[in-house]
Amino acid sequence: MTLARICALVCGAGAATLLILVDAYIGPQANPRPTQPGFFLIVVVAAASIGGWAARFLRRPIDDLIRATRATERASVWPSLTPGAPHELHDLNRALADSQERNERVVQSLAEERFRFQGIFDSMTEAILVTDEQGRIVLTNRALTDLFGIDDTNYGLRPEDVIRSAAICESVDEVLVSRLRVASEVPLPGVTPRHLDVRVAPIVDEDRLVGSVTVLYDITNLRRLERTRADFVANVSHELRTPLTAIRGSAETLADGALEDRDAAGRFVAVINSHAKRLTNLLDDLLDLSRLESDELQIDVHNHALASLIEAAQEAVEETRQGKRIEIQVQLEDPSTSVRCDRQLIEQTLINLMDNAIKYTPEDGRIAIRTYRAEREHVAGELLKHDLALGVDAAQNSADALFIEVTDSGIGIPPDVLDRVFERFYRVDKGRSREMGGTGLGLAIVRHALSLHGEHVFVDSSPGSGSTFGFTLAVD
Repeated sequence: MTLARICALVCGAGAATLLILVDAYIGPQANPRPTQPGFFLIVVVAAASIGGWAARFLRRPIDDLIRATRATERASVWPSLTPGAPHELHDLNRALADSQERNERVVQSLAEERFRFQGIFDSMTEAILVTDEQGRIVLTNRALTDLFGIDDTNYGLRPEDVIRSAAICESVDEVLVSRLRVASEVPLPGVTPRHLDVRVAPIVDEDRLVGSVTVLYDITNLRRLERTRADFVANVSHELRTPLTAIRGSAETLADGALEDRDAAGRFVAVINSHAKRLTNLLDDLLDLSRLESDELQIDVHNHALASLIEAAQEAVEETRQGKRIEIQVQLEDPSTSVRCDRQLIEQTLINLMDNAIKYTPEDGRIAIRTYRAEREHVAGELLKHDLALGVDAAQNSADALFIEVTDSGIGIPPDVLDRVFERFYRVDKGRSREMGGTGLGLAIVRHALSLHGEHVFVDSSPGSGSTFGFTLAVD
């Protein structure tokens, strides 16, 4: 029933009641009677009309309030009532306006808080997964999206529907049942295997379970470093054991009487000297590699004549070259070329590559050193021509690049191990490398030296056809 009808009925009923009272108490003394049926009907209709008009008068400001309330989300300013509205409705309107203003401030504050929370949540490097008490996903962050591809489109699903790890899903289910924290390490197979440290905890509001939160730490690099450290210790121990055993054995033999035999003593002293040099070379390479891997190392880059760098490297390997009667051919595209580099590091790089080439080239063989120039925008295309290329983005250097290659005619490298030749202590032919006195660190030093320059190192090789090792440098 509408307000107008209610007011009309109330006014009509009031008028009828009043006439009945008048008729009951005053009517007997009045002549003629004031409450004749016609008059009675007229009074009731008039009262009902007045009530309907009053209802319509009150309805207008009430309709304004209803429209304002419905339009609260769209209106920036709460509307005012018509001036003729009762002051009680004006008071109600002001109260509603104040309430709407407070609600807007609260909503704005909550929106800002949610924005800050989401920003912090997404900036975390740890992947986070939140579920409700039924195990359905209700919240994720950007790190989890990067890890598993889960985002807000997956909300409402269970973890096992989107996470490719049974161990993680089982940990979430276990926490929801037991309400106890669970921690585990989970391997994640794939093209690039990963290791995750998984921590799952219940979310409890007083005594009621609300859900669970899972935090995933990517510890792949940590495990890789641990393996690298373990391999490094094992390799160094092995490299040290062989020469130390030979030195100790020779020294004991000399102490047992071999000193009396001049020829035997000479042989054992030569063995001690040879292995002592091997130990020295190993320690020097370890120190060089440690220095190159240090974050505090600052390279000294200047312009240097490429011809002088190659000449200095040739002098360093001259004794080894003459021992195997190997010819070194130098083919410079432009003998006057100047390169920007740290002279000491690039000399060491050339020495390591040339020494490596001499070791794996048969006697009376030939080694070629050649250079050619390429514009920086074409470096990537040139590198694609090689079997393996390592380094940073060539766009870091604006100057043109000079390609420097050292080619030997040695035993070559099988393609399945080509990507490992720059690892520390890795040898393609372990027995032969040790016989030739190599430390297994030369190419690792080359890689780090070129990385510090922001340049590339590359290799081409096939078994029985020799190898070509090279690198790029910025041309002055």
